Amino acid sequence: KAKFSPKGGKIMTTGEENNIKIWDVKSGEELHLFNNYEDNFVLRSIFSTAFDNVIFTPDEKKIVTSSFSNVLIWNAETGDGLKRIRGYSYSNPLISVDGSKLITTSKNE
Repeated sequence: KAKFSPKGGKIMTTGEENNIKIWDVKSGEELHLFNNYEDNFVLRSIFSTAFDNVIFTPDEKKIVTSSFSNVLIWNAETGDGLKRIRGYSYSNPLISVDGSKLITTSKNE
């Protein structure tokens, strides 16, 4: 999976390695690697990837990931885990235009 940053200068990718990479669009250089054990967020999954969805906040300072049972908020520059929301099977996180609100939907009934 790949997503452009809101300003278009970065691309965030995820894959079977169960990590997140942020790339510079112009140079193709890898800027950041968020691995499976970043900041005590253990992202192992019994499924093909640890992330169903990944998005940048509008200011590009944070990224939000959703997985089988968690929504995680990360610092996009340092890779530090900032917040974990546990619960049902989350998917499709949405962030308000001003970045102040996070909305998630659940695959559960």
